[in-house]
Amino acid sequence: MRELLKKTCELFIENRDTIKSAFNYDSAYIHPVCAAIFTQKNVKADPVLMKECLQKIKEKTSVFSCFRGNSRLAVISMMATDQDPD
Repeated sequence: MRELLKKTCELFIENRDTIKSAFNYDSAYIHPVCAAIFTQKNVKADPVLMKECLQKIKEKTSVFSCFRGNSRLAVISMMATDQDPD
């Protein structure tokens, strides 16, 4: 149990740092939230995949989209953990 908790915490910290370095202009408060999304699925954050998901959102939304601000990075994280991000 203790080893599982340690690995989960290490994955969370690694994911947070990866997201923070790839999306450093976003709010610092959203990085742990997105790291938790990846950690919950037991997946390492992939900044390349996340940026591809960002491009998909930009292509399919308008200027007045709800996918702006802090919610955008959380949606990108959920898309990146899904088998079919489209």
